[in-house]
Amino acid sequence: MKPIFANRRAELLRILSKLRFVSTSQDLSFERALILMLAQRGRHSEWITLKSGTSAYLSLSDLAWVPEKWWKLITGEQQREAPTRLHRRQFEVCVCAQMVRELKSADLCVIGANNYSDTRNELVPLDECAKTREAYGQEVGLPVEADPFVVHVRGLLTAAAQTADGAYPDNPFFQIIDGRPKLCRLKKKPIPEGFQALDVALTKKLDKLELSLLDVLVDTSQWIGWDKHFGPLSGHQGKIKEDARRKILTTFAYGTGLGPTQTARNIADISARQISFVDQRQASTEKLEAAICDIINAYNQFQLPRYWGDTKRAAADGTQWNLYENNLLTERHIRYGGYGGIAYYHVSDTYIALFSHFIPCGAWEAIYILDGLTKNKSDIQPDILHGDTQAQSAPVYGLAFLLGIKLMPRIRNWKDLKWFRPTPQEAYKNIDELFTKEAIDWDLIACHLPDMLQVAQSIRAGRISPSTILRKLGTASRKNKLYFAFRELGRVVRTTFLLEYIGDGV
Repeated sequence: MKPIFANRRAELLRILSKLRFVSTSQDLSFERALILMLAQRGRHSEWITLKSGTSAYLSLSDLAWVPEKWWKLITGEQQREAPTRLHRRQFEVCVCAQMVRELKSADLCVIGANNYSDTRNELVPLDECAKTREAYGQEVGLPVEADPFVVHVRGLLTAAAQTADGAYPDNPFFQIIDGRPKLCRLKKKPIPEGFQALDVALTKKLDKLELSLLDVLVDTSQWIGWDKHFGPLSGHQGKIKEDARRKILTTFAYGTGLGPTQTARNIADISARQISFVDQRQASTEKLEAAICDIINAYNQFQLPRYWGDTKRAAADGTQWNLYENNLLTERHIRYGGYGGIAYYHVSDTYIALFSHFIPCGAWEAIYILDGLTKNKSDIQPDILHGDTQAQSAPVYGLAFLLGIKLMPRIRNWKDLKWFRPTPQEAYKNIDELFTKEAIDWDLIACHLPDMLQVAQSIRAGRISPSTILRKLGTASRKNKLYFAFRELGRVVRTTFLLEYIGDGV
């Protein structure tokens, strides 16, 4: 790289000196190295002497980003120790090569640029987050300072590990065989007395009950008034004749998928144009969400759903729908064998859908799982979220934890996941074989906690959606430092969940 770099060195360094580079995280090590490299570009000596207490100084942590193969070329030393000098030309080449990676992963930004602008512009500014951070921590029940946060999270993991280790001899449903965990089948609970008679009675009553979907729409519009949200987009009062009837028929036509043409053929005194006119001129996504919110709130006032759940839990899953090919979300996927998209639903434990939206077939569903809870404005506000294997990943676990959401998915091949100890020195009598030799990087979590809290506070403030930030964490297929911080926190939270999971049968 040195001969190639030498031909363009003067031009490249002149351009870099005119640009303003800023780190997008709390890790400023590369930014300090870049500043030193540009400050020393006019020297003629082969080596840069590093003197503590001066501007020409970089600590060992400031050079943590240097790859192993570059270390000897830059410092002249075999061992990775605090350097006293740097080879100027080799250091310049290494910094420029790393700068490309930092820009592609969005760990470094150029102020005023287009392609490499600051991705934090969409978030709540860090100084504003600092003012409300204490209140946010009290709301979600988490410390917001680095050291207390690490102590808190480590304590949760330690307590879960000790509980699982102590309960292992008395747990009839969990065993460790040849170093691999194994769960036994739970015994089926007996059918309660009188269940069959109740089932027969309900079946007879439901068979006699004849309901028309149009009658349901008419009744609920009178009781709840969900149709009041639909009107001219300008905000003025509508002047359509038989306004309520037109809105109900439009809702029926598009809600059932029948469409305006087929609906008009089967209902007198209305045309397809009249139905489509209401949909195009008086309905929008915001109005539909407001109407849905009213329906959920009215449903939540009934007593019967309270016997099914306590509104603290929700489940998320997707269903493939066939869509027309000329659609931004439509794609052909081998898993479903056709063109379509995924309708992703969040359903409360009281059996009512809280949120739904379409996502591409090839998307990892975990990216979108938190959207349903953060965008839900109804009275039902669950904080425990269930899903399947695609509803989880280590970064999603970390982000959900900071948002005060407990993620409890059903994970396929959970036995192959890595389990992490609170500290490398921790040892357990019964479950020690479960844990990997790898250690949690608590320093990484502590360093980037302000950045992670900034993301969580921005989501709570409505500045950005969880799916948007989760997609940006892997910019240009390169994982940035914030991604690794969320992943490290997620490993702790997921290990805690697995330890609690294996002890549920006790």
